[in-house]
Amino acid sequence: MKRLILATVAAGMVAPVAAEPFVFSGVVGAGAGYVTNPFLRIGEDGGSPSLNVSLAPVLTRTTPRGVTTVRGIYSREEYLRDYGHSDNALAGLSHQQQLNERLTVNGGVTYNTTTNPLIGSNFDPGISDPLTIGRRSRRLSGDAGFSWQPTATDTWTGGVNASRNTFSRNTLDGLVQDYNLYGANLAYTRSLDERTQIGLRVNGQYVDSEAFPDTQSLQPAVTLHRQISAIWTFDGNIGLIIQKMEGRSASTTVGFGGSLCGQYPRTEICFTADRQSSASGIGGLRRDLSLTTTVTHSLTERSRLRGYGSYRKSDGQSFQTISDVEAIQARLDYDYDVTQRLTVGVGGRYQRRDLKGQGSADSVAGMVNLSMKIGR
Repeated sequence: MKRLILATVAAGMVAPVAAEPFVFSGVVGAGAGYVTNPFLRIGEDGGSPSLNVSLAPVLTRTTPRGVTTVRGIYSREEYLRDYGHSDNALAGLSHQQQLNERLTVNGGVTYNTTTNPLIGSNFDPGISDPLTIGRRSRRLSGDAGFSWQPTATDTWTGGVNASRNTFSRNTLDGLVQDYNLYGANLAYTRSLDERTQIGLRVNGQYVDSEAFPDTQSLQPAVTLHRQISAIWTFDGNIGLIIQKMEGRSASTTVGFGGSLCGQYPRTEICFTADRQSSASGIGGLRRDLSLTTTVTHSLTERSRLRGYGSYRKSDGQSFQTISDVEAIQARLDYDYDVTQRLTVGVGGRYQRRDLKGQGSADSVAGMVNLSMKIGR
């Protein structure tokens, strides 16, 4: 028995378990379809058959106290007549580190360039401003933040961020201009019970525009998180939007935000609504009203429907010939898992942008897609 134990220990010392700190996963896709007015040009009503490819790799490293993630997105939609192509590319690095039981820090850097965030099977609506869809935009951004929990019921979070945003020239008749954005935020949250949290937060932004007057905003708000039931969760805030443009007096209005999300056994659904201050190449800081709905419904173990819809109305003090801008985006997809890795699907999208005083434009597309999971 002693010999058996010694042999086992020796074998463990000679052949230790191989560590695997990095995990690779991702999705590749391809498809074909038809699209009208892909660049949302005013007065354009032509269309073209299209081909698309996409790639979304993710590399993750996890330690007992930290997570590092490297991710990328590339999508390209090639038009067989007249329009050339649309594409998206994103590369991002982020890290989260727990310094001790109470303090966690995080940071990241991201670069993306895009003309239309809804192309490809692995689309990401968040990588582009919907008001400038169809125009080449580039963004280099970085952020750093912390989360500190001094007691079991109190949490402080905060952070800073900055980005450089540039656009192709000769777009939107020169109304789109490059800008730098700088921001900071601080929030306090207190847990009243296992289902309810209340708090205070303040966000600040400064936009340094190359053509429009520089603008700044301050947004103080009260916050509420409530687990309404085992299915539904509500997050909300209400406060003020205080904006100041160079050469003009400050303006104050009500700002709010809220999300209501439900998770059923076969359906996940989320509604969001907010009125906030945000930056754009059109006019610097704007006041935006935004409504968004996302739905995923599993029809069977292998098939599902995915829906996304958003509406945004924007106004800004420095608009010249444009008083308001409205943007609508919608996409619906049906997916069927042929195997655990291979998926086929069909989908469609609708996009509209209305530049008050300039005109409006619509785009409709339908596509058939094939995607495959790679890595783990």
